[in-house]
Amino acid sequence: MISPVNKGASRVVTGLTLAAVNTLLVLLLGGLPIYFLLGINMVSGIIYLVIILGTPIISFITWLKKMEAKCPYCNEIIQFSDSATGVTCKACKQRTVIKGSRLLKVT
Repeated sequence: MISPVNKGASRVVTGLTLAAVNTLLVLLLGGLPIYFLLGINMVSGIIYLVIILGTPIISFITWLKKMEAKCPYCNEIIQFSDSATGVTCKACKQRTVIKGSRLLKVT
């Protein structure tokens, strides 16, 4: 059966923590150089604001969409996005198809 990676309040806390860390990394590695290269003006302020607001939202949504299931070939846990139609197991390198709430073997 396919289930979310984390469930309940711990899932939200982990997602928010991940969003905060990603925001700090993006700001330090991407946002501040853009801010100082363009100078302190309206354009750089808007770009910086988009980075500050967009990064945690995208990171949090991506975290909530992660799912997991057991590989039908080797029973190893596989993590994937909820929008995926198929996934390759990292342990046995076999391809599986996601159908409903199950992973099916590809023949």
